[in-house]
Amino acid sequence: MKGLLCFLGLFLQLLSGCAPLGPGARLDPTTLPKTPQMEEAFQKAETLFYAKEFSKAQTSYEAYLGLFPTNAYTAKAYFRLGEIAFHDDYLKKALSYYRKSVEKYLDPQWGPLSLYQQAVVLSRDRGPAKALSILDKLPPKIEPKLAIRAGSLRVSEARKMKDFLQEKRGYLELAYGY
Repeated sequence: MKGLLCFLGLFLQLLSGCAPLGPGARLDPTTLPKTPQMEEAFQKAETLFYAKEFSKAQTSYEAYLGLFPTNAYTAKAYFRLGEIAFHDDYLKKALSYYRKSVEKYLDPQWGPLSLYQQAVVLSRDRGPAKALSILDKLPPKIEPKLAIRAGSLRVSEARKMKDFLQEKRGYLELAYGY
């Protein structure tokens, strides 16, 4: 009976949106500047990223962030830098970039992805408890594909720790995604 009540409590918390947004929830990303110069510089970096010229893309994103430190593309630029570092297997550097992408605000599109990627890095680098603590920061309403990925990661990390409640929460996230 006690297990059922805990399960229901977690389910209600997941539905009610009590997940903390973390330190990145201060600014409203829709109010941040987005000029044609910013857009052009950012698109240059994006073109390099999609061409898989990661070294040049990294340099371009870093130059972009040097010129335009806080703007509508800041979260995405740091996220992309994290992806490049993750691709090159520099986990600590990737984690740093993912954290920076949610440092000032939680962008609706890139914030949840950054939090998820932080959890992935932490699961490889520091173990399941750290990964689960980051997954707990995910907003309750995320896109279904990400909910499935996050739920799968939560289930696998919870199994490593033999944490029944976290595992069940992962199954609820999976169900939400489907």
